[in-house]
Parts: sequence; C-alpha cells; structure tokens
Amino acid sequence: MDNTPLVYIFKCLTILLLACFPYYSHSQHFWTEDFGTACSQHNSANGFVGTNGTWSVATTGSNGTEGSEWYVSAAEAGMGVGNCGDGCLSNSALLNRTLHVSAGQGWVGDLGAAYEIGGFCGIVICIEANIRAETPLIDCSGKDSITLCFSYMENGQGTIDDATLWYNDGSTWAQIDTLA
Repeated sequence: MDNTPLVYIFKCLTILLLACFPYYSHSQHFWTEDFGTACSQHNSANGFVGTNGTWSVATTGSNGTEGSEWYVSAAEAGMGVGNCGDGCLSNSALLNRTLHVSAGQGWVGDLGAAYEIGGFCGIVICIEANIRAETPLIDCSGKDSITLCFSYMENGQGTIDDATLWYNDGSTWAQIDTLA
C-alpha cells in the first residue's frame, strides 16, 4: 500500500500547526505609538497626529501662564533608559521623537524632559501646570489580560511633581497607578 498521500497530509498538517503556534503562544500587539522620527522641537502634543489618530492635552486643574506643556519632539530623543537626550545635537542617528513634559512656550519652550518646577505665582511669573496628555481612542473590546508598556523618566520634586497613569472607560477617568 502506498502511504505517500498520508505522509503528504501529515506533513501539511504539521506545517500548518507550526505556522499557527506562534499566534497562540505570544502576546498580540493591538495598539502602539512610537511618535516617529525627525529632528523636531517645540511641537505641542495637543493635536499631534500619530499612527492611531490625534492626541490631545487636557487641563486637570489650575495652570499658570508660563506652565509646563506636553510635547512630541526629538528634544528628548529617546536615548534609552538611563540616558538623557540632547535634542538633535549629537544623536542624529537616534531622532526618535518622544512624548514629554517641558517648559511652556510662554517661558523657554521645549527643552526635552526638563521642566520648570513651579512656584513664584503672584511674585514674578506663574509656572503651575496641571495637564494630561490623552491618546487617541484605544479600543480594547474583545481583549483581555492587557499589558501597557512604556519607558519613562520621573523624579522632579517627589510627590509635588508626580506622574500618574489613568484610563477612561468611555465615561469616567480612573487612576491606574502613581508611577514609581
């Protein structure tokens, strides 16, 4: 009896199973943003159009006229964890734009991940800032065990200047975490 058709079917099924296996054994990315590459500075995050839509910035409290702002630019050019960016000065191979808070346009503008610490309101200038950068809609329907991954720098003035992570379920904002 010739087993050639059975061997052929077995090989095809084996290849099919091996081809499908990675899809079930690894997580699936369903939303990502890298902000692109370009030597750019002083670009507001409010209205930034990324691969998934338009970002926005919302006021969450009182803000001074010289308050910090959210930017998407190469001023903090994604040099990797533990390394500060220098805009487009020496890292021309790494012009990865990032989302970051920096000094307001009314004061000194986008310095990368450097911002005014606040204070002075009523004395000289007012650099108070209570602002939130918001992603375009991330549709998580049909998804479970979602993991959010990003690199960040923090440690301005401890809990006075503190980053928090929030989500909106379509009607209400809820805090996920105060970042370490």
